[in-house]
Amino acid sequence: MSRVIRTFTSPLRVVIGTVGLPGERTFYLQADDAQSRVWIRVEKQQVATLAEQMQRIAGTLTEGALGVQAQIPRDDGPLDTPIEEEFVAAAIGLGWNEDDQRVIIELHALGDAEPADFADDDDAAADTVRIWLTLPETEAFAERALAVVAAGRPTCPLCQLPLEPAGHICPRANGYRRHTP
Repeated sequence: MSRVIRTFTSPLRVVIGTVGLPGERTFYLQADDAQSRVWIRVEKQQVATLAEQMQRIAGTLTEGALGVQAQIPRDDGPLDTPIEEEFVAAAIGLGWNEDDQRVIIELHALGDAEPADFADDDDAAADTVRIWLTLPETEAFAERALAVVAAGRPTCPLCQLPLEPAGHICPRANGYRRHTP
C-alpha cells in the first residue's frame, strides 16, 4: 500500500481540541484548508510536549534576526463536527523551513509501517500529515494547546497525579486519601 502524505501549507485553521469529560478526554489535532480537513487523534502528553517545543522554537526565532512578528488571536472555538479521525499519531516531528520562514509539524500514523524521518517522502513509511505555520500561528496554536491540556483534572500538589472529584489515594502521602478542596 502506498503512503499518503497530506500537506497543509496555508491552513485556515489548526487547533487542538477534545471530546469527552476530564479524565476521559480524547485529544484531536484538527487542520483545515480550502480543500480539506483532517482530525488526528493525539495523546495529551504529545500535545503538551509539542506545544512546549513550539513555544521554545517560536521564542528563539522571534528573539533572533526575524524581527517583530504580528500577534494573532488564539482560536478558542470548538472542533468542527462531525469528527472523522484520519489516524492516531504514533510520532510527531517539528521543524523549521528557513526559506518560507515557517514551522512544520509532521504527524505520522500508528500502524504497521514505520514513521519516516522528518521531511522524508519514503513511499513505504507511515501515512503523514504536514502542517506549515507562520510564527504567529505557531504561538497561537501552542497557547491554545497548553490551555486545552490544563483544562483537565487538577493535579495533586504532592504527587502530580490527577485528582478525581472524590480525591485520590496519594502515593506521596503513604496511601492516605486526599480530598480536593
